[in-house]
Amino acid sequence: MTTTVPVSSAQSTRRTFGKLLVLGLVSFFALLVCIVIYVPNCKVRGFEFQPGSWQVREFEFWAEPFTNTQMTGIQHNTTRIAIDPSITGLLKPSLASKANRWDLVELNDYRYSSETGPAAVLVDMLTTHRLGWRSKPVEFWTKWTTDNAYASIPDLLDLALSSSSGFSQSVKDITSVALLEQAKIFLAEGDLEKSVAAATSGLAYNPQNAELKRLATE
Repeated sequence: MTTTVPVSSAQSTRRTFGKLLVLGLVSFFALLVCIVIYVPNCKVRGFEFQPGSWQVREFEFWAEPFTNTQMTGIQHNTTRIAIDPSITGLLKPSLASKANRWDLVELNDYRYSSETGPAAVLVDMLTTHRLGWRSKPVEFWTKWTTDNAYASIPDLLDLALSSSSGFSQSVKDITSVALLEQAKIFLAEGDLEKSVAAATSGLAYNPQNAELKRLATE
């Protein structure tokens, strides 16, 4: 004959508690996975550029990553990145600035760590924008000017606007000084051939300059 051992109230409570504990742990880890993996992948952000007004703005919204269903409105921020006012101050907004056209600079979502758009090159050259979260100083135009020896162009333009007479001589003086400085740079870099060539060109604008004569005969 089989004897049935009754289950005590304490044993029943322990079993129920054990099931609830397992269920709680599963729920906790599911929630943790959702917070750590799923939720960040819902965020879409990037930058865009409007031609004409030369404005850069950041955009951000939330979307369901598997269906691409947008869940929130789009928020814009125009204060994080801006083109230097010394550049935009010389520009007049064109008709393109009135149109609702924004060109993509960068897009970040769960599918792409960084996807660039057609306006990325221009914005990278003129702002502190850099792909991802880091920023950088604006060095492109400064380096370009230095590499191409155009530092004296603003002085030439000022003279052209303000001088009614003697402009030709002023241009020669400034050009000879610029070529002298370039010859010195080449000499410091150890490029004697270019230094002599720059000094020789400078003599064509100022034949009496002693420094140019010395560098041209090195």
